[in-house]
Amino acid sequence: MNANTTTLNALLNYQKTAGWLAILSGMLGFGSLYIGSWATHFNPDVFTDLGLVLSIPNVNIAGVRWSMICDMLGYYLLLIPTLFHLHNELKSRTPWAAVATYCGGAYILIGAIGAAILATVNPYILTAYSLASEPDQIVLKYNYLIINELVYGGLWNLLEELPAGIWWLIVGITLRQASASLGWVTMVLGICSAADSVGEILGIKAIATIGLNGYLVLAPVWAIWMGILLVKRRQGLFSTGQVPGRKPMAMV
Repeated sequence: MNANTTTLNALLNYQKTAGWLAILSGMLGFGSLYIGSWATHFNPDVFTDLGLVLSIPNVNIAGVRWSMICDMLGYYLLLIPTLFHLHNELKSRTPWAAVATYCGGAYILIGAIGAAILATVNPYILTAYSLASEPDQIVLKYNYLIINELVYGGLWNLLEELPAGIWWLIVGITLRQASASLGWVTMVLGICSAADSVGEILGIKAIATIGLNGYLVLAPVWAIWMGILLVKRRQGLFSTGQVPGRKPMAMV
């Protein structure tokens, strides 16, 4: 086994590992949505009224915490290997590779910080709120709304979604050469993410809501789809050639 073969095998092992982590990422992303809904008894209004969770009886506080942990891992941190794998493939195909990777890294870092804040703060406030007197509940609710608006309205919807949109748009445009279907889905995901941020910037909630809902559904789908593609491929993600001695892999 020569050095080139060893390097190729190491790259393929990294690619497969990144793929499995991306699949897990998508599953945890959907899991975070389900656990969060389950913890609040599937009340759909909690997604539009941040303070409503404080008035829902018997909220599962552990579920609230784990929904944010799954969010931190699923929507963000487990995508780090995929981010750098995509960078290695993009840099020989577009001059925008560094910009894409910087934006993807910013999205992951900002988003994970927000989820970690909520995983720590929300269970604490929910526990204290249930035991507090009425005057103290007013203060706790005010603090809860401020912190959640900081994360949801500031870190997530306003800030992280713009670099996320740029990352996915650049990846999607380049990816169409190898997988047209996934390339277009990636571009739609990028558009939804950017629309969420732009809608928040312009104060147009309808645009932001449509973009956010599209992102919440498509991001886990994209992660799972991308992960399957990374696991199945025997060459680079954007490669359309055939490895000598092997049958070409069907595109997902």
